[in-house]
Order: sequence, then structure tokens, then C-alpha cells
Amino acid sequence: MRAEPEAVRARLLDTTFDRKFAVLFGTISVLVLAVSAAIITGDRWPYAWIAADLILFAVRFLLMRECEQARKRRAKGPLAVLMAAGGVWSVIFGLGCYGCVASGHMALAVLAGLNVAGVVGVVSSRNAATPRYAIFVMLAVSLPYLVGALFSPASGMSIVGIQMPFYVAGVIVVLLQNHAINARMIRAELDNRDLAIKDALTGLPNRIFLQEKLREMCGELAAPAANGGRPFAVLSMDSTASSTLMTASATRSATCCCARWPND
Repeated sequence: MRAEPEAVRARLLDTTFDRKFAVLFGTISVLVLAVSAAIITGDRWPYAWIAADLILFAVRFLLMRECEQARKRRAKGPLAVLMAAGGVWSVIFGLGCYGCVASGHMALAVLAGLNVAGVVGVVSSRNAATPRYAIFVMLAVSLPYLVGALFSPASGMSIVGIQMPFYVAGVIVVLLQNHAINARMIRAELDNRDLAIKDALTGLPNRIFLQEKLREMCGELAAPAANGGRPFAVLSMDSTASSTLMTASATRSATCCCARWPND
């Protein structure tokens, strides 16, 4: 993986808290699996799994909202805490799936396998911006299930355990490809934006950039001013002298070029 510029890394990290539905769907899947485990096994550990998952869902959702608000303020949000909470969720999820497959009930083993495969597949897309973190989540989710399948008393589960590493390895390859594609698309988008807001000859900001900055600054100052804060004003000046100077400078440069290269 190549080292990306800071602007590209920032845009990649923004995608980690944009997809709330994946977190919601993961919680719903865990609730279905844990309730099924509680009914079939009659044990208490599924209830602890349900409680931990609901707490982590609330924490992750609040952290995602805080990251979004910090992005609007152009500040640094609690992204590291959000990723840590996701890592804790993946570990607990893996342990819960291990309990399902180790119980010896084929129905729970199949449901747990479907959930593990689903989480690994979703992570390859949702967390493609952070491939190392995504690989950790995949391993935390799949390794406990692999161990439980290898030593499960259910018939044929050892074959599933043997095949699991090949499946995860294949999805990791897809993850790395998704990361490269996302980074390439973001680089192209940033390059196109630079071409749109900067002069191609001088590299200086153009009128589009000025309009965007004015709109952004007015938006930041309007809310405090409307609530009794300090008022502000915008002064617009139309100067024709600068256009005359630029025209004269361009003419002089062209004359010098023709004088130096008369045959061109």
C-alpha cells in the first residue's frame, strides 16, 4: 500500500463514519443470532452478548454523529475512539459466534457462519479506507469461529473450519483492491477540483475559489450574527485597472517572445 497524501487520507477516513446502516444491520443480525442462541441453548451468555452489543451500538452511533459534527466544524473528531469501539464489537462478535458453533447445534453453527461471512464481506467494502484495521476486524470475527468449527462436535464442521482461512484470505485481497480503487478515485476528484478552482498557468486561486470561500465564510458568520453576535459586511469592488495591467503585461510578454524567436 502506497503512502497517500494528507488530503487523500482525510477523505478516506471520512468514509468510516458515513455508513450508519451497516452498523444498524450488524446489531440487528447479532440480536437475531443471540436470541436464537438463548432459546436453543438455554444458557445465559447470549443475554450478556445482547447487552454488550446494544451498549456498543449506542456508543458507536453517538461517536459517528460526533465525528460528523466535527467534520462540519473542520475539527478533529473522536475517530480513534470510534475505531476502538468497532474493534471491541468485533472481538465480542467473534466470541459470540464461537459460543454458537461450539454449542454443537447445527442451526446455530449455520447462523453464526452466515453472520461471520456477512461481516467479513461488509468490512471489505465499508472499511476499505483503513485496510489494516479492516484486516484486524476480519480476523477478530473469523478466528474464533474457525477454532470453534475445528473442534465442534457437530458433524462436518471441521471441513468448514479448514475452508475458512481461504475465504478470509480471498476477501482480504478484495479489500486491498477496494482500497486502491477508492484512493485512486479520491485522488482524481481532488485533482479535478484543483483544476476547477486554480489557474492552470499560475496555480493561483480563481473566481470560483473566491466565491466558495465567501459563501463558506458568510455561512460561518451568519449564524452568530443572527443570534445577536457581532455583525459583518461584505465589500465588493469591481476594478478594471487590474484587467488593464494584465492585458499590458501579456502583450509585453508576447512581444518579447516574438523578438527572441522571430522565426516561430
